[in-house]
Amino acid sequence: AFFAARGPILGELYYSARDRVAPLSALACDLAILQQPWGMQDLPRRLAGRIPALYVHYGFPVILNDRMQFGLPDFHPFLWRHVVASEGHKRAMLAAAPGTDPARLLVAGYPKLDVYRQPAPARDRVTVWPRAADTARRRVIFAPHHAFGAGTLGMATFEWSGPAMLALARAHPEVDFVLKPHPNLEHGLERSGAMTPEQRRAFFADWRAGANTAIVEGGQYFDLFRTSDAMITDSGSFLAEYLPTGRPILRLQARPPAALNPVGQALADGFYTADTPEGLRDLFGSVILKGDDPLATVRQGALPLVMPFDRPASVIVHAHLRAAFGLDQPGQP
Repeated sequence: AFFAARGPILGELYYSARDRVAPLSALACDLAILQQPWGMQDLPRRLAGRIPALYVHYGFPVILNDRMQFGLPDFHPFLWRHVVASEGHKRAMLAAAPGTDPARLLVAGYPKLDVYRQPAPARDRVTVWPRAADTARRRVIFAPHHAFGAGTLGMATFEWSGPAMLALARAHPEVDFVLKPHPNLEHGLERSGAMTPEQRRAFFADWRAGANTAIVEGGQYFDLFRTSDAMITDSGSFLAEYLPTGRPILRLQARPPAALNPVGQALADGFYTADTPEGLRDLFGSVILKGDDPLATVRQGALPLVMPFDRPASVIVHAHLRAAFGLDQPGQP
């Protein structure tokens, strides 16, 4: 039996995968699978010695953020296994935290990218696009992050890129646009004061009302990725998650730009970058409208950095667990 912790963990209570609440001391299972530390940064320590914790982070680490990625004192040192996306991530972890036991780091790839091993859906079957039946129309994803200002990673550019993207959508009715905001974008805008409530409501209302614009807020976004022609984003993980499509990635950069970790730096040569509305407009015209994509071969060469193995990451993790728990012995199911 296993427990999948999605959070938050509050005090002595845990929320199970089926939303049942019980004391943490009553939790009885063979393995706890964690996807993020938010709201439960001491859970692995509290489980240590009783229930092994396997960590598969929900994002592909691209931004330099050592503490949250592998340096939380009550979280990462108490993991039984930490599934990491690549050898590059493992090297960075061991270099930054020399006391880390390498045996606890399972290099398996990034399980979310296993979706790319399956055939892509037909463009007209993904109906979130404004004119899904017209498969010849260019399709662009705008994926803004929420990290504004002090106390954040400072990745967000929405103060200038939000209005600039809405202007591009209005100026190019021949192109379809989908806004795929970070789930915390509106909270980030409210917390930072980057937009008033009235400005936020007007922006999202305008985006919903456009004949060539739509908003997608759910967590199932790979069909959206695979039926698009380009991504424009200031997010981190999406830079890696979108790369297997082979299509152009326009990275919007704050000033100063958010630093990349070593793996992110290795991917960066394949991104087009803009830090002003004028730079974004120029790249939109050359890369997306004209199809001038000289970095296509660079992104293709970087693919092994995000999908390093011939086997799916989920298969590698599953095989490791079966071996670790003795399930490959004779007589086991």
